[in-house]
Amino acid sequence: MDRNRHGRKYRCPARRHRHGLALGLGDDAARRLAAGSAGHRARGAGGVGAPHARPPVRIRGLGAGPRPARDHRRRRRRRAPAGDARGQDRGAGAGRPGAEQGAERHGFAAVDRADAGRDSGRHLRHRQCGRLQRGLVRGGNARLLRSGDRHGPGGLPRAPDVGRAGGRRPAPVITVGILGGGQLARMLALSGAPLGLRFLVMDTSPDACAGQFAPMVVGDYRDETALAEFASRVDVATFDFENVPAESARWLAERVPVFPSPRALATAQDRLAEKTLFRELGIPVPDFVPVDSREELEAAVAHVGAPCILKTRRLGYDGKGQFRIRQTRGNGGASVDDAWEALGAQAEKVGLIVEAFVPFERELSVVAMRGRDGEFRSWPLTENWHVDGVLSASLAPARVDDAMAAQALGHAQRLADAVGYVGVFALELFQRDGVLLANELAPRVHNSGHWTIEGSETSQFENHMRAVAGLPLGDTRMLGHACMLNWIGAMPDPAPVLAESGGHWHDYGKAPREGRKVGHATLRSDDPAALAQALERVGATLGREAQVAPVVARLRG
Repeated sequence: MDRNRHGRKYRCPARRHRHGLALGLGDDAARRLAAGSAGHRARGAGGVGAPHARPPVRIRGLGAGPRPARDHRRRRRRRAPAGDARGQDRGAGAGRPGAEQGAERHGFAAVDRADAGRDSGRHLRHRQCGRLQRGLVRGGNARLLRSGDRHGPGGLPRAPDVGRAGGRRPAPVITVGILGGGQLARMLALSGAPLGLRFLVMDTSPDACAGQFAPMVVGDYRDETALAEFASRVDVATFDFENVPAESARWLAERVPVFPSPRALATAQDRLAEKTLFRELGIPVPDFVPVDSREELEAAVAHVGAPCILKTRRLGYDGKGQFRIRQTRGNGGASVDDAWEALGAQAEKVGLIVEAFVPFERELSVVAMRGRDGEFRSWPLTENWHVDGVLSASLAPARVDDAMAAQALGHAQRLADAVGYVGVFALELFQRDGVLLANELAPRVHNSGHWTIEGSETSQFENHMRAVAGLPLGDTRMLGHACMLNWIGAMPDPAPVLAESGGHWHDYGKAPREGRKVGHATLRSDDPAALAQALERVGATLGREAQVAPVVARLRG
């Protein structure tokens, strides 16, 4: 028989080997009413270890503090819930709807009661037997300390630790894949980096200039193995030129989102499909006739009239794949016979089309964009000058009246909506007798929009990345007047441009080559007269007077 602390006898059930007689402290009488409270148990290997370093006074944290100790401890030493071996915090206090996962705690240090049984130095929440389980460490009625009987609402728990289980995680990084590794891909990557985007470029050449700023997959655009590797590493894909095979774009679109869509790409790749769509949308175009044979070429030239232009239906840009026919017969080097000799072999490969020659007054372009949600925005019209079919200079804003500007923007928006376009594109136009005739659609960022890098609130490159990534579109307001000068073949001396207060230089990192776009410069000013003077200085110093002359004349006209 055993006796409890009140002297009453009781029978304790059979216990495990470590349970022995209940021994009180030697000074329990001297403690009088506090005889049941904790004494000072000697420290030892099985007892309390060295105290934790703490401030000299207790500092209450932001949380509600530890829960009060109590005698209802059937939990024994269960482990924390599954999931990174972390435990469940106590319920959230006032004003907090949920709870956070936290590490399992032992509560207060294990200091034994005066009436504790043998082997009391074990885990604080172990029960000794059916009776005499540990009560409150300092005595008292545990029922008064239930969580529902706290004095007033508890304090707010500490702010959630996002690194703990169930915490918030940062938004995933979007990797944009670009098919084509030229200067447009390079500038897309440079503009998208501040948005937190990552890039992967696919090109047929390991020396593509975009590879200087983004990792690359090198392979043919029709190689499914290379395309599969590319698709596995990107979240969304786009293009830096329009001659990526449409079937490859469709294959890719079955695996990742592709913007612009393969449909828009295929339309822009085929001049016949493009011109047919223009007509269907009520956008004026020069007369055109498809050609598949030498006989059809003669009939087409007779219908359209000379002069006219024979073009490949696909794979033509920057004046490539074109032949100007000035006469139907003769030895002048520009006849139907000469045209067929130059391009006739392409009839079976990519198809041919004859277009009427337009004696235009000006060449204009609309650089615009459409978001995933259908929002449409554009920059002011740009006037362009070409040499040998390659863009030489651009001026923005073009000096056109409001009615013509509205007409151009209307054409561009109808076209973008019709094909469900997403991203930046350019619609090239001819102005003749107050009418705008559509020349072609470029389903990508465009050379005539390079001035937007410094001349607009948001560049065409950044806005293309915003549209493709599903981000809000940026402001397209102009910052004064801007002129872009293309560098073809080789880079000139940058000093004259950089000496101007509004001068900006872009080197594409490409090896010099005749007819190759290797860089550009942009000059910007709030005053058109000041911009004209800056262009004259740059042209005279670099020996580029002929290149800047038409722009200067327009600024002063």
